[in-house]
Order: sequence, then C-alpha cells, then structure tokens
Amino acid sequence: MAFYKVISGPSVEPITLSEAKNYLKVESSYTDDDSLITAIITSVRQYIETYLSTKLITQTVEEKFDYIDVKDYQMRQNFNLGVNPVQNVTSFVYLDSDGVSQTWSSDEYVVDTHRPVARIGVKSGYTWPSIQDEINALTITYVAGYGDAGSDVPGQILQAMRYLIAAYYENRTDHLATLPTASRVILDNLKYGMGIGYL
Repeated sequence: MAFYKVISGPSVEPITLSEAKNYLKVESSYTDDDSLITAIITSVRQYIETYLSTKLITQTVEEKFDYIDVKDYQMRQNFNLGVNPVQNVTSFVYLDSDGVSQTWSSDEYVVDTHRPVARIGVKSGYTWPSIQDEINALTITYVAGYGDAGSDVPGQILQAMRYLIAAYYENRTDHLATLPTASRVILDNLKYGMGIGYL
C-alpha cells in the first residue's frame, strides 16, 4: 500500500469565484459570502479529488511505498501510481540493499499515462532495482492533474462540482446523507469507468 502527500498544490481552482456566484445566482456585487463560497469551492475540489483518486489542476505529488508492488499483466511487470491523471514522473528514489538512497534512471523505466490509472514498467533489457525491506523505502515524485486551468478539467467533473457547490451553499447544516444524486451518478460513472472502483 502506498500513501501520498501533495508537495505543491494547485495554483488556481477549477471553478472561479465569479463562475460559482453566477451558477448560484448570487449577484457579483454581493460580497458578504465570497469567503464562504471560495472555501466551498476548495472543499468540493478536494472531496472530488479524494473520491476519484485524481488531481484536477496540476499538482506535484510525493507517493511512498514500502516495496515495489509489482503486478503481472500479460507477462509484463508493472505497478500503478495512486493519483491520476499523471503528467510525468520527476523522480524515482529508493533505498538500496545497503540502505543508501539511490535515484533510478528514467532511461530504465517507462511511465504509461495512456491508461486512466498510470503505471510504471521496466524498459526492455533492464530489471527492477533491489529495494531494502523498510518502511517508505521507495519515493516517487510526479506531476498529476488535467492541466493548469479549469478549462482543462473534464466538463462532467466541473458539472459535478457545480452541483456540490450549490448543495453546500444552500444547506449550511450537516444533514445530507450522501452526495446529491446528479453528482453521485456523474462521479461514479467516472470512477468505475476509469477502473478506480476495482483497484
């Protein structure tokens, strides 16, 4: 099992304050709730990212593994990264059998970002590095997200965000037992369509 943390967050939110206010039918001149709406936008974005195991706007993620969790797919060994979509892997650092930190050369492995869940595999002629049996022996740093702007995020996700923003803005108490139906349908279709629900 791997765990990650964001080491460089998004520079913008997928939906701007003005876009959210327009959707909520809040007059642009009314600013009393601007801080609240801004907080809701961020909260909804973070909720969806956790629900889908994604990052919406470009972020740098550091994911740690105790070992290389290799899976066999048609005789090819590879392992999945936990957050998607992956743009690129910036470093693959591990503790070797002597406990010395090493950086695996990107010339020896390939990152498959074509699939919804990105995976790392060994290039032909190379083998997986030998990693020490220790907690967090492997650290992979990578860039994830659909892009740098809200326009890069799939429209379905943006619509799910709008539904949730409206639900949270209109209901100020904790009484919603689950996601609003429309949001749940959209997000579940995306989740299982990407294969995340089966990992």
